[in-house]
Amino acid sequence: MKKIYLAIAAAVTLFGSVSAQVTTTVTAPNNSNATTSNRGPNGTTSHTTMRGVFLVPGTELSALSPTINSFGFVLSSGVSTAASGSLTVYLMNTTATTYTLGTSWTTATVGATQVYSGVYNIPVGPNPATIDFTLPTGFPYIPGNGLVVAYEYTGATTASTAAVYSAFNVPGVNQGASAASNTFTAPTTLGQTAFRPQYRFQSPNTYTNEISASNLTAEGKSSIVAGTAQTITAIIQNASNIAKTNIGVGLGISGVTTYTAATLIPSLAAGQSTMVSFAYTPTVIGVSNMTIGVASDQNNINNATYWTQDVTCNNKAVNPPTGTYTTPIGYGTGSGIIATEFTTVNSSTLTGAVIGISSNTASANNSVYVALMNSTGSIVATSQTITLTAPMLGTAVQFSFAPQNITAGTIYYIGLAQPSNTLSYAPYGTQASSNTPQNYYTAPIAGGSVTPLGGSFGYFKIEEIFAGACGSVGINELKSAIALNLYPNPTVNGKTSIAGLEGTNVITVYNMLGQVVSTISTDKEVVSIDLSAQMAGNYLVRITNSNNQTKTVKVINN
Repeated sequence: MKKIYLAIAAAVTLFGSVSAQVTTTVTAPNNSNATTSNRGPNGTTSHTTMRGVFLVPGTELSALSPTINSFGFVLSSGVSTAASGSLTVYLMNTTATTYTLGTSWTTATVGATQVYSGVYNIPVGPNPATIDFTLPTGFPYIPGNGLVVAYEYTGATTASTAAVYSAFNVPGVNQGASAASNTFTAPTTLGQTAFRPQYRFQSPNTYTNEISASNLTAEGKSSIVAGTAQTITAIIQNASNIAKTNIGVGLGISGVTTYTAATLIPSLAAGQSTMVSFAYTPTVIGVSNMTIGVASDQNNINNATYWTQDVTCNNKAVNPPTGTYTTPIGYGTGSGIIATEFTTVNSSTLTGAVIGISSNTASANNSVYVALMNSTGSIVATSQTITLTAPMLGTAVQFSFAPQNITAGTIYYIGLAQPSNTLSYAPYGTQASSNTPQNYYTAPIAGGSVTPLGGSFGYFKIEEIFAGACGSVGINELKSAIALNLYPNPTVNGKTSIAGLEGTNVITVYNMLGQVVSTISTDKEVVSIDLSAQMAGNYLVRITNSNNQTKTVKVINN
């Protein structure tokens, strides 16, 4: 492991409103990536009766003090006309991190405490809204625990258009169970769901020393070719009920790179937040883990925020380096581009992008392509058009176009273009996250006005690919006289060959994480390499002969 020392520039920017912090309001989760009309009382006859039980993990509740005084919903839009009924709410502390309470209303609510029973006037109109219910008696919350939230609703007045709730969707993960009926007989058997409504909790703020760190933001993949100089940021909040001074904040990085830095926030009023920034330039290819944290205080659950970064030779991205980008987002039968903004430190040559394709089955047999736009939204290059096939769904697909010169320090946008179609489809794959930077945009398919993507849909997998070579995979490489020819490059059906070998050689293939995916020991002059089982992208092939001479060549796997 190589330790490097870099010059630090740390900055602090204050923002947000300041309050006396008498009451702490927690929205769980703090971001939504979906909406639902089925998991909350929607105000129509289909929800004459409705029941739901959901798990809110403790990681989303770290700011709450030991007493909860209020519970509420977050709505994306209300009903068309006045609708109301009776609502009963139950809460229960839990150490569980996943929902395991099953589908029986009676069984799932065993041990829960009724905290509210009263009238629920569902908000009217198309605009977002929040509604809170004051609990007659404070609920004794155990800090660090999660909460089981259960509620049942019986409608009295109904509307023709349903209310829509902000929600968080984790595909394939049961977050709770719910059911509704058009009769006054409430359902006793519920259906499990990956959707969970956003909830609001309020508690009195008793902390005199409570500082939180959240929203660590850095590149998910940083390209040495494009330049790795970057700014790592995090949000630091004084959640105490008094002002705090001389707040120390530290950055620690471990993995292929070891690095530390620190800064001091002179003062923060009660309730005030600030963004801290650290300048950082990694030089070694591989994965590093980042932490920004504050000192121990009265609530240590939220004292640190984390991120993983992969320094690569050629790929650059906002999204995390690993994950499953399968949740479908799209324009339906319409058309448009969903893109990410990027700049480079070095003047570079862009050759394509890797895009995460959703698991939406309707996307198969539809054609998509990648568009590169300049700062005004004008299209400057497009990739080849690819007709999506069933095996491509839920995977990362590489798109290529003629090399494009990228000017350092200039804003560009790159993303997937979805042409219009008679069949509705959603080809964009996302990964759910409660901490997604506002770095995604929409544009007309022909280019033009670039508009921030409203709401948080999680991370899209959009990775830029730059031309260039970086030498070894985080290890010292000897200069050598080995002459060889690697062909075809890019691979064909995942296969390529190396010719011109002499004597005994060890051939090692690395992915851009620095991980070994194949090793061959051979005395043949020509050796075949099979990458058909590997993901599309860039790989490094390292040849070492019996004299310990080495040579590394990049191969693109199609």
